[in-house]
Amino acid sequence: MFALMRRNRRPTALRHLVSACTRDLPPRLPVAGPLPSHHILCAGTYSPVFARLAAESALAACPPDLRSQLRLFIHVDGVAGRARAELMAWLREIPGVELTYGLFGILPQDRIPGKWHQVMVNDVCREFQAEPHIAFIDADLFVVDGSWWQQCGAHLSEQVYALSVGLRQNSTLTLAGQCHTAIRTNLFTLNTQVHLALNQQRFSKDQRAATLLQAEYPQARLELGNMDSMIGGSLRAQAHGYQVLDVGGKVPHCHIGGFSHLSAGKFKDYRNPERRQSITGLLAQARLLARVLDHFDRRGWGDRVDRVYRDKVAQMNAFIAGEAALAQMQVELPPAPREIVFEQVAAATGA
Repeated sequence: MFALMRRNRRPTALRHLVSACTRDLPPRLPVAGPLPSHHILCAGTYSPVFARLAAESALAACPPDLRSQLRLFIHVDGVAGRARAELMAWLREIPGVELTYGLFGILPQDRIPGKWHQVMVNDVCREFQAEPHIAFIDADLFVVDGSWWQQCGAHLSEQVYALSVGLRQNSTLTLAGQCHTAIRTNLFTLNTQVHLALNQQRFSKDQRAATLLQAEYPQARLELGNMDSMIGGSLRAQAHGYQVLDVGGKVPHCHIGGFSHLSAGKFKDYRNPERRQSITGLLAQARLLARVLDHFDRRGWGDRVDRVYRDKVAQMNAFIAGEAALAQMQVELPPAPREIVFEQVAAATGA
């Protein structure tokens, strides 16, 4: 049975039946106050250490007059039973955070590919559909002041499908002369009822959602980069007349980035002048990743960092140190905006 479930990477009734044995959900409470509930998705053993800091930074950044009205959830899944209880107890050390386990039907045996992100977003929307809007925070995104909550208070309405910190400029739908752009999914809100009614994207790499969108609007021009979370849903909602608002320029934040950002191979052809801008960004990213791991170590969280992740960070920084030109470029590189924000986050969370 488990072999069958591993081959079927998307949740099925069988998966949810098995995960129900360990499911742990908080009581359904009435929605009160102006803030949408906020949700951090935390699958497997790579995310929890980042999720804890994301939750702490969100709580520290939330304005004092709104903090009592903020419901902040970390949704954990896909952790083996031998480690689950201790991990959940560690996350419960964060005051004011609510935890769930087993909401998505992810098994400990699963590799957690990117396609699960859309599955988790859809499941949370169904679970919290009594709220008009809900918000999602990437496990490795940290906010530093009250700007995000100010934007939520100022802009959320029935006609707004999503607030988003950034847009996917390479994923667009042009219809009747108007260009709609898909949202990024690092920090965003969703109109729950509109999403449940209009979204057809089942998982992050679901090409069927793009096919259905193009079929619904054959006269439109659909241009996509790599298919990813919320592309189909956010473009379709805009085509139906709902608003997507990009507030990225108004919300200081630091996004760390996952395994896909880590590779010494990204520095190939670094002497090519045309790659100068991308190389400097990667050098800043490498410096930030080392700083983040140092922060975790200083807080006593070092044993919670995924070993493969730590090894890849070390290999990348060793490669940079071994290339004199790269190392010198990194030394001369001024702090990037997200490096500056991370230092503020570290100070605000007490380390």
